[in-house]
Amino acid sequence: MKILKQIFNIYTLIVISIYSVLLYIYFNHFDSSKLSDDNDKWGTFGDFFGGTLSPIIGILSIYLTYKIIYKQSEESDQNEFKNMFQILFQSLPEEKKEISINKLVGDKAILKLNSDFKLYFEINSKKDSNIPKNHQKNIENSFLSIKGDAKDSFGPFMKNLHNMLKFIDSYCADNRKSDYADLLRAQFNSHELLFIFYNAIGSTKHSKFKNRLIKFDFLKDIKDDNSIDPDLRNLFKVKQSKYPINFSVWKYHIRIEKNA
Repeated sequence: MKILKQIFNIYTLIVISIYSVLLYIYFNHFDSSKLSDDNDKWGTFGDFFGGTLSPIIGILSIYLTYKIIYKQSEESDQNEFKNMFQILFQSLPEEKKEISINKLVGDKAILKLNSDFKLYFEINSKKDSNIPKNHQKNIENSFLSIKGDAKDSFGPFMKNLHNMLKFIDSYCADNRKSDYADLLRAQFNSHELLFIFYNAIGSTKHSKFKNRLIKFDFLKDIKDDNSIDPDLRNLFKVKQSKYPINFSVWKYHIRIEKNA
């Protein structure tokens, strides 16, 4: 409503300014410093203003109507975005609790999976006789190992996280995207962010997820983590790809990524 009020005030100011300019032009042209008692002159004066201002006011009215409709639609879209974001946001804690390996669940399971991933990667790297070593293949084999051990229990959690990032990327107002991404990032501690990092590089199929993490600098809190293998860091790079618009609310079509 504040924006619409500003638009209306600007519109009013423009109309008043045009009236003032036309009055000046009219009286200056006809050298009239006094009001006339002649009805004919008043008729001419009215015709001049009516003929000049009507088209201008008509154009301004059309423009004002367009801006009002556009702003209302924009505000409606952002309200829909906020509602859907909140729904996805609130589901994250429950999905994290579903992550399990052996008898460990939630946060403890994530710590175990991080440790196992690192161990599997070291083992696979030692077995790799290629020169240079095929780090991507070693990482993918390591990721498949922990995925199997956890029976893919972290799948829903990672898919939801990716969909939230896609949702922010595609439908959040440009000047609020970083705010929402930071709000989402603040929900994760350092070992959860490390687990997200492993998921991002765990398969070449996760490139869109990885690119969005980079775009929003989502893992900035673990940039200085010396425990991360340099070979793993080198694989955390942007691969150019077009982001399809594939997530939305009500008037949008929703498509969930098969791979987070």
